[in-house]
Amino acid sequence: MQCPSCGTDITEGQKFCMECGTALRPTTSSEPTARTQAMPVGASRRAQDDPTRPLVVPQPSYAPPTGRREDTRPPEPRRPPGQEPTAETSPWQPRSATTAPVTVVSTDPAPTRMADTGEIPVTRRAPARRPFRLRLLLPLALLAVAATAVACFTPLLEITATGADFPVGVWRVNDLGTNNAVAGLLAAGTMVVGAALWCFGRRWGAGLAGGAGAALAGWVAVVIGVAEIPVAQAERGVVPAIIDRPWGYWVLVGAAGAGVLALLMSLAGSGRGGRSGLDPWIAALGAVSFLLAAGGPLIPEGTADWTGNYSSESLQVDLPALFFVGRAVQLGLLALCGVVGFLLVRRWGLGLAIGSAVAAAWLLVTAATDRTDAPIGPGYANPASPEAFDLQPHAVTVVGFAMVGFFVLVAVVMAILDSDR
Repeated sequence: MQCPSCGTDITEGQKFCMECGTALRPTTSSEPTARTQAMPVGASRRAQDDPTRPLVVPQPSYAPPTGRREDTRPPEPRRPPGQEPTAETSPWQPRSATTAPVTVVSTDPAPTRMADTGEIPVTRRAPARRPFRLRLLLPLALLAVAATAVACFTPLLEITATGADFPVGVWRVNDLGTNNAVAGLLAAGTMVVGAALWCFGRRWGAGLAGGAGAALAGWVAVVIGVAEIPVAQAERGVVPAIIDRPWGYWVLVGAAGAGVLALLMSLAGSGRGGRSGLDPWIAALGAVSFLLAAGGPLIPEGTADWTGNYSSESLQVDLPALFFVGRAVQLGLLALCGVVGFLLVRRWGLGLAIGSAVAAAWLLVTAATDRTDAPIGPGYANPASPEAFDLQPHAVTVVGFAMVGFFVLVAVVMAILDSDR
């Protein structure tokens, strides 16, 4: 058979001419043979002409075309003519301007920050818990609190004489001021608390331990200075006296040394630790309040003058040199730690200022309110002549410590708020 258009030979059952593409009439055969099978796309014409040659059909490639993304979406169902596609009939319809946006409701209370496209949730990580790391400041603080406890309940001084015209007997810490024992234990206990916080990486804890160490050393200095008053009287007496300083006296001196050493060791935590500084105005006012608190006990009363802070000439009473030294050490450490601590505008400095005031604040409160029989104030008492001598603190001292408490509270609250931000 031949193609009616071009005359090319055709076989029985062939539907189209392979040369000109003319459609041919269907044959009467109902079953296709191997020679009348439709030639696959891409097969060679020689394979159609030569039945003995195996038919090679190219395998389809399932790889996506180079540079284009393979469309894996299912075929869209047919719809009647004239029916417009909707979100129900075409799930693959692109979002248009009229499509309602999907609202995502989040129960996460995390804050958000503003961006060009709207609010973007910001996930705040919970602060990692700092592991405990033993530091030498903690064993030193424990040693100081043990030494203070021993010194508070053992004799510090013993004077014996026969027919003496001066005081004799045994003196303990509370015999030199009925509020002394609690003041020393409070300072030593604050050292332990601050040192423990420093072991957890809290820099203000290191400052608290250092300031409490300074407070402990200043308190010991005052106690030793007051203890030297009956010693000086016995030495000036006509009757010979036996003056004994038991081991409790030297344990107390050791507690003071531990306090000074704690102050020096706390400098290891005096950095900022990546945090912003405190408010400079609050720091300045806090420093001024510490100056008032430490300067109040220096104001003379009666006929005494300012020389009564280092000499007995205007006091009409002969006092030992260690008494003046003890007062100067306590008040000097209070002013130094308070002023430096606030002006550093760091959390370590704030802890230093708070720790340095714990013992003196207790002495002030108990002396101003007469909570014990014979309480002493910061620096023991103001210099005064015998007719004006009184253990009650001066009004300037009370005002100064009140300002210290107020500005310390404000600084602590602001530091906490800044940490939350």
